[in-house]
Amino acid sequence: MNLVSGYATGKARQIRRDAMLMAFVGLMAWLASAALLGAFAVWIAQTYGLIAGLMAAAGLAILLAGLALLVRAVLRMRARRQQRQTLSSSAATLGVVTASSLVTRHKGVAIVAGLALGALTAYASRSDDS
Repeated sequence: MNLVSGYATGKARQIRRDAMLMAFVGLMAWLASAALLGAFAVWIAQTYGLIAGLMAAAGLAILLAGLALLVRAVLRMRARRQQRQTLSSSAATLGVVTASSLVTRHKGVAIVAGLALGALTAYASRSDDS
Protein backbone atom coordinates (compact mmCIF):
# COMPACT_ATOMS: atom_id res chain seq x y z
CA MET A 1 0.00 0.00 0.00
CA ASN A 2 1.51 3.31 -0.99
CA LEU A 3 1.21 6.58 0.90
CA VAL A 4 -1.63 8.04 -1.18
CA SER A 5 -3.90 5.00 -1.01
CA GLY A 6 -3.22 4.68 2.73
CA TYR A 7 -4.21 8.30 3.24
CA ALA A 8 -7.33 7.88 1.08
CA THR A 9 -8.38 4.75 2.98
CA GLY A 10 -7.91 6.48 6.32
CA LYS A 11 -9.82 9.51 5.11
CA ALA A 12 -12.69 7.32 3.87
CA ARG A 13 -12.90 5.60 7.27
CA GLN A 14 -12.91 8.96 9.02
CA ILE A 15 -15.70 10.27 6.76
CA ARG A 16 -17.73 7.11 7.37
CA ARG A 17 -17.28 7.44 11.15
CA ASP A 18 -18.20 11.12 11.03
CA ALA A 19 -21.29 10.37 8.93
CA MET A 20 -22.45 7.70 11.36
CA LEU A 21 -21.87 10.05 14.29
CA MET A 22 -23.79 12.85 12.58
CA ALA A 23 -26.65 10.47 11.77
CA PHE A 24 -26.83 9.41 15.42
CA VAL A 25 -26.70 13.01 16.63
CA GLY A 26 -29.41 13.95 14.10
CA LEU A 27 -31.63 11.09 15.25
CA MET A 28 -31.22 12.07 18.90
CA ALA A 29 -31.94 15.73 18.10
CA TRP A 30 -35.05 14.70 16.16
CA LEU A 31 -36.28 12.53 19.06
CA ALA A 32 -35.63 15.30 21.58
CA SER A 33 -37.41 17.83 19.39
CA ALA A 34 -40.38 15.51 18.93
CA ALA A 35 -40.61 14.93 22.69
CA LEU A 36 -40.39 18.65 23.45
CA LEU A 37 -42.98 19.52 20.81
CA GLY A 38 -45.25 16.79 22.19
CA ALA A 39 -44.86 18.15 25.73
CA PHE A 40 -45.61 21.65 24.46
CA ALA A 41 -48.73 20.37 22.67
CA VAL A 42 -49.95 18.61 25.83
CA TRP A 43 -49.27 21.69 27.96
CA ILE A 44 -51.25 23.95 25.61
CA ALA A 45 -53.95 21.27 25.21
CA GLN A 46 -54.57 21.23 28.98
CA THR A 47 -55.62 24.87 28.85
CA TYR A 48 -57.01 25.47 25.36
CA GLY A 49 -57.96 22.03 24.05
CA LEU A 50 -56.44 19.32 21.89
CA ILE A 51 -56.72 21.09 18.51
CA ALA A 52 -55.19 24.30 19.86
CA GLY A 53 -52.33 22.32 21.43
CA LEU A 54 -51.55 20.52 18.18
CA MET A 55 -51.77 23.73 16.17
CA ALA A 56 -49.48 25.54 18.64
CA ALA A 57 -46.92 22.72 18.42
CA ALA A 58 -47.09 22.81 14.60
CA GLY A 59 -46.66 26.60 14.64
CA LEU A 60 -43.66 26.30 16.94
CA ALA A 61 -42.15 23.65 14.67
CA ILE A 62 -42.60 25.90 11.63
CA LEU A 63 -41.09 28.86 13.49
CA LEU A 64 -38.05 26.82 14.56
CA ALA A 65 -37.62 25.42 11.03
CA GLY A 66 -37.62 28.98 9.65
CA LEU A 67 -35.03 29.98 12.23
CA ALA A 68 -32.88 26.99 11.26
CA LEU A 69 -33.14 27.94 7.57
CA LEU A 70 -32.12 31.50 8.40
CA VAL A 71 -29.07 30.30 10.35
CA ARG A 72 -28.15 27.96 7.49
CA ALA A 73 -28.40 30.80 4.96
CA VAL A 74 -26.15 33.03 7.07
CA LEU A 75 -23.59 30.26 7.48
CA ARG A 76 -23.62 29.52 3.74
CA MET A 77 -23.09 33.21 2.91
CA ARG A 78 -20.20 33.30 5.37
CA ALA A 79 -18.69 30.17 3.83
CA ARG A 80 -19.01 31.59 0.30
CA ARG A 81 -17.34 34.84 1.37
CA GLN A 82 -14.51 32.86 2.98
CA GLN A 83 -14.18 30.74 -0.17
CA ARG A 84 -13.93 33.87 -2.35
CA GLN A 85 -11.25 35.33 -0.07
CA THR A 86 -9.31 32.08 -0.11
CA LEU A 87 -9.59 31.85 -3.89
CA SER A 88 -8.41 35.43 -4.42
CA SER A 89 -5.45 34.98 -2.08
CA SER A 90 -4.60 31.70 -3.81
CA ALA A 91 -4.73 33.43 -7.20
CA ALA A 92 -2.41 36.19 -5.96
CA THR A 93 0.00 33.64 -4.53
CA LEU A 94 -0.09 31.68 -7.78
CA GLY A 95 0.67 34.87 -9.72
CA VAL A 96 3.67 35.68 -7.55
CA VAL A 97 4.99 32.12 -7.75
CA THR A 98 4.50 32.03 -11.52
CA ALA A 99 6.21 35.39 -12.00
CA SER A 100 9.14 34.41 -9.81
CA SER A 101 9.56 31.10 -11.62
CA LEU A 102 9.48 32.88 -14.97
CA VAL A 103 12.11 35.35 -13.77
CA THR A 104 14.21 32.47 -12.48
CA ARG A 105 14.04 30.65 -15.81
CA HIS A 106 14.65 33.74 -17.96
CA LYS A 107 17.11 35.79 -15.93
CA GLY A 108 18.61 37.60 -18.91
CA VAL A 109 15.24 38.73 -20.24
CA ALA A 110 14.18 39.85 -16.76
CA ILE A 111 17.38 41.91 -16.35
CA VAL A 112 16.94 43.59 -19.72
CA ALA A 113 13.23 44.25 -19.04
CA GLY A 114 14.09 45.73 -15.63
CA LEU A 115 16.72 48.01 -17.17
CA ALA A 116 14.27 49.11 -19.88
CA LEU A 117 11.54 49.85 -17.33
CA GLY A 118 14.01 51.78 -15.19
CA ALA A 119 15.14 53.84 -18.16
CA LEU A 120 11.55 54.58 -19.18
CA THR A 121 10.68 55.62 -15.62
CA ALA A 122 13.73 57.89 -15.41
CA TYR A 123 12.87 59.49 -18.77
CA ALA A 124 9.22 59.98 -17.73
CA SER A 125 10.19 61.55 -14.39
CA ARG A 126 12.67 63.94 -16.12
CA SER A 127 10.08 65.03 -18.68
CA ASP A 128 7.53 65.70 -15.90
CA ASP A 129 10.01 67.95 -14.02
CA SER A 130 10.62 70.23 -17.02
